Amino acid sequence: AGETGPSFWGDLHADWALCKTGRYQSPIDIVHADTLPAPADTPITSVTLNHFQDVSASITNAFTNAGFVTFNGHAVEASGPMSFFEHRGVWHKMLQFHFHTPSEHRIDGQLSDAEVHFVHQTLTGSLLVLGFLIDQGQTTDPWAQGMFGALGTGEGEVQFPMNFTQFLQNSGVNGATGAPFYTYSGSLTTPPCSEGVTWLVFQNKITFSAADINKLRALEGANNRPVMPRNDRAITRRID
Repeated sequence: AGETGPSFWGDLHADWALCKTGRYQSPIDIVHADTLPAPADTPITSVTLNHFQDVSASITNAFTNAGFVTFNGHAVEASGPMSFFEHRGVWHKMLQFHFHTPSEHRIDGQLSDAEVHFVHQTLTGSLLVLGFLIDQGQTTDPWAQGMFGALGTGEGEVQFPMNFTQFLQNSGVNGATGAPFYTYSGSLTTPPCSEGVTWLVFQNKITFSAADINKLRALEGANNRPVMPRNDRAITRRID
């Protein structure tokens, strides 16, 4: 934080200028009443995510990326052999996923306890991020339990399963009609704050236990970027 925090990013490096000057930055406060309904006959009404694969990954919460899942000094991040999904007829490959505590996006002004971003890229290089808000619940969503069981407080690498199929089933994303979400054009939420990123922020929230949310907080601290001006952007809702 301090003079290296989000409000200073645009002044720290020339190639981070968009963090200060960009007009289409993320995250934003999604005000439901100000969103536009998606016409029922448009492709936005469905997201096909049933091509995710279960993988075995490794984790190290050191400051270097020694494994597939890392605490990189800013966020707990996973990368490695991931999966694909189709949206609007275009295939996207998952590059990595990572967490923010508390959430970055707000819904009607309200923060959640955390947020997970699944970062994807098309063959032509366009970026798309699936954002899921996380609230405290009795238990942690099963797909993430192995990760939290392995995530320690010191350096070291361990293997654990990541069950994306289970995650998608629990969140309802790969159901017959798809899960409800908001979508808009934004940016990466960390430097270089590149714009032209398609965001899908899902209405259905994930639950993590209090102990696991606290573990994320202990590792990451408060690593959420403040909400940015919406400016003249349209936010479309695919909400049942």
